[in-house]
Amino acid sequence: MSAPRKKHAKKAQEETKNNMKIAMRATVVIIVLLLAFALFINSSILVRNATAVEIEGVKYTVADFNYFFQNAYNEYYMTVQSAQGPSSMLPQTGKPLKSQIYDEGTGETWSDFFRRLALVEMKETTNIYKKAVAEGFTLADETREKMEDEIKSLSDTVTLYGYKKFDDYLQSVYGNGMTEAIYRRNVERTYVVEEYTKQYEESLNYSQDELNTYYGENEDSLDFYKYRYFLVRAEAVDEEALGYDEEAIEKAKEEALEKARVRAEEYAGRVNSEEDFITVAREYDSEQYADDNSTLRFYKGELLGSAYGPWLRDAGRVEGDVTTSKIVSGYYVVYFISRNDNRYVTHNIRYLTIAPNSVQYETGTEEEKAAKLEENKKEAETTANTAFDQWLQMEGTEDAFLELAKMYEGVTNVITESGQLENVYLSQLPKMCEEWLYSGDRTVGDSTLLHDPEVGYYLLYYTGEGRIYRDVLAEEGLRERDMRTWKESMTAEDAKLTWFIRLGK
Repeated sequence: MSAPRKKHAKKAQEETKNNMKIAMRATVVIIVLLLAFALFINSSILVRNATAVEIEGVKYTVADFNYFFQNAYNEYYMTVQSAQGPSSMLPQTGKPLKSQIYDEGTGETWSDFFRRLALVEMKETTNIYKKAVAEGFTLADETREKMEDEIKSLSDTVTLYGYKKFDDYLQSVYGNGMTEAIYRRNVERTYVVEEYTKQYEESLNYSQDELNTYYGENEDSLDFYKYRYFLVRAEAVDEEALGYDEEAIEKAKEEALEKARVRAEEYAGRVNSEEDFITVAREYDSEQYADDNSTLRFYKGELLGSAYGPWLRDAGRVEGDVTTSKIVSGYYVVYFISRNDNRYVTHNIRYLTIAPNSVQYETGTEEEKAAKLEENKKEAETTANTAFDQWLQMEGTEDAFLELAKMYEGVTNVITESGQLENVYLSQLPKMCEEWLYSGDRTVGDSTLLHDPEVGYYLLYYTGEGRIYRDVLAEEGLRERDMRTWKESMTAEDAKLTWFIRLGK
């Protein structure tokens, strides 16, 4: 290679090296900028200050939104858990909600679902809070003290869960960026909304004529119905044996349902009394209907199943009427007993329940758990009898009952719960409690200690008669209607979401 060419090649190599260095420096700068941007986007500064939602001019930060999101999650979880226990209607714990599908049809995730609930609550909260502020509403001293106690109590207990600071705990629950100040702001807003709403609701009063009119217009839904029923199930179809042929499967299901209808009507034709009904139900399934009361129901009209509800609510229904009713899995056999129009006086009580500790999370064999449960039951029995004797020695008054309840609050050897119930209605309490309460000869100051093998012990103190249950139901219906109208009257625009909502839960 000639000298000029060598010189030119060397120069080209140097230029290439320089260009590579420049490119590498530029790449490093870009990476650093991207990392910085990512850190900034996920920083607590943005979460605390960036507007994620705006409703009627009220701006909510990402942290504010997370507060409502978590509350929506907690409320839904507790509602489902208390009604059904562990359920497929709950998202899996330990997995991001954004990666779990809530609705297969729409592709909506559990995160989308709870966001939707949170935004609905935020809109209602905004409406009511703005109205409360405009009217100069402030929290009463007693309510503010209650709020402060709630926050302090939570703050004082976080160290028990391994957190050094209150903010650390709040961030573990509500997400990055949550602070005590932000939490307090949202809690106070919640208290204002709840107290203002409560104040308005308590201002609603209704005359006896209004109560009578409302009940009369809704008696089919408000009356209670006593009846018996059991389901004659259609036999399951072996889809594999039919080669998963949809037409053949459908035909087989129809045939199975027809057999269930014939069998149900045969049972119904043999029923001329409650005793007959109990007999045929037990004949159909001796295990499920072994107990005489296993087919007995006493439900409010609005809660009756759609399959047989209209039949039960028919004004011409009389005791002893029998029918069959079709559903996809078989036919119900239904026996009408009575209809209660709720023209009876309710009762008021104070109560203290004492139940044995659960062994659900105990280690050991089933035999060991069973033995432990028996020990816990004996402990509950001893504690209940001791508590009742203590109360009698304290002169057995209502004030003494309140003092006793405080004494047993938070004990660990048994599970306790206490409180006051007003306007106790039929079917609200366990059978033995209801029988004592509605025996017809209760006077103020009466007391008893009752035992339910399935639950535990009930210490009851009678404080007097309540209202006529018919009026209670009518007032509840009117209040619900008028509160709904009141909330709907405070119209507001739908929430406006910003890009920063992506930083929320």
